[in-house]
Amino acid sequence: MCDTQALEAMGRLAGGIAHDLNSLLTVITGCCDRLLAAVPAESPLRGDLDMVRQSGERAAVLTRQLLDFGRRGEPERRPIDLNAVVRDATRMLECLLGQRTALVTVLDPALGAVEADAGQIELVLMNLAINARDAMPDGGTITVETSNLDVHAGANAASHGLGPGRYAQVAVHDTGHGMDEATAARVFEPFFTTKAPGSGTGLGLSIVDRIVTRAGGQVAVESQPGHGTSMRVFLPRMEGIASRPVASPDVQPVPAPVTTGRETVLVVEDEEFVRELVRDFLRADGYVVLEAASAEHALGLLADSRQPIDLLITDVVLPGMNGAALAEHLSRRVPHVLTLFMSGYPGDSMFAGETFQPGAAFLSKPFTRQGLAGKVREVLATRGTIQGAVRRADCPARVSAVHPPDGPPATGAPRCLTI
Repeated sequence: MCDTQALEAMGRLAGGIAHDLNSLLTVITGCCDRLLAAVPAESPLRGDLDMVRQSGERAAVLTRQLLDFGRRGEPERRPIDLNAVVRDATRMLECLLGQRTALVTVLDPALGAVEADAGQIELVLMNLAINARDAMPDGGTITVETSNLDVHAGANAASHGLGPGRYAQVAVHDTGHGMDEATAARVFEPFFTTKAPGSGTGLGLSIVDRIVTRAGGQVAVESQPGHGTSMRVFLPRMEGIASRPVASPDVQPVPAPVTTGRETVLVVEDEEFVRELVRDFLRADGYVVLEAASAEHALGLLADSRQPIDLLITDVVLPGMNGAALAEHLSRRVPHVLTLFMSGYPGDSMFAGETFQPGAAFLSKPFTRQGLAGKVREVLATRGTIQGAVRRADCPARVSAVHPPDGPPATGAPRCLTI
């Protein structure tokens, strides 16, 4: 097996592991949030719950790294303002770094725009910052600096190995123990790490190199033992285009305050604990909830039930018929049913191998109760708009039975939207 095939195989394995971990983390963080809401602030149990919750957040960062390592699709590249990305990531970085590490930002106000995926650049910053923190076990200072760099043929091109051009630079400096030349030469190798067993995966810097290279840039490392390390990310500047911050499609929007509802929701999820957690969250918010462990079970429920379903919440990866096929099947026979997909895979569904209808709503695992509630209300709020666009004569409001997956399609039924 060649190196490329080996990396692809490791990527698929990493993606599968991350998918399963995200389902588990949904349960862990969801139950922690529920307990934290019930336990008094003065209870000694809150400290333990906070530790579990923070560990869950750190594990979510790791699964995001694994998923990015296994991604096969193209990132969504747009003109972005690197200074805005750094500013937006500062609060998250401060939480990840802890009190023993000081974070300083030095941003060039004249920094040029670059074409990149903002969410992936944020992941680059996170990985570089965590790597720098781990190089300072006794604490220290991390400085994130941005600047423009014009490289001309000659001395300054040789200093970073860059070809002539105009670049925007993001540098992460630490005051840690530094590296020797042999170690620095291997830092971008997948699974290479100098950390103790169980303390690191060796994926962080390889993911950084992969993201930056795919964006047309380059990463340079400067380090000496006892003198810290500087990781410099160079991205080609865009000329004549105003920079603007762009949110990553994988980043969930800040949810609205939790609101209650009275609609009927069908939850289809093969992971029992995830299904029960979603069911309990929705019922606590006033919804009527039906649940199924597979698409076939869900179709049986709909065929036997007289109660109209307002919303289908389904995992993308299911045994037998998958979530995308289930939503497509239902949209032809029960046009008023809206759909919210959820998965531990990225929102672009690269690993599921499915193409969703345009505008499909998606909730990434792990998610919180507030995130679930906000997304559910967001999807249900579109119901009136869609129903108004579909003629009642063409799309009846409800059906008395649902055909099985291999049954005949409803004659003349138009393809209705899934949001």
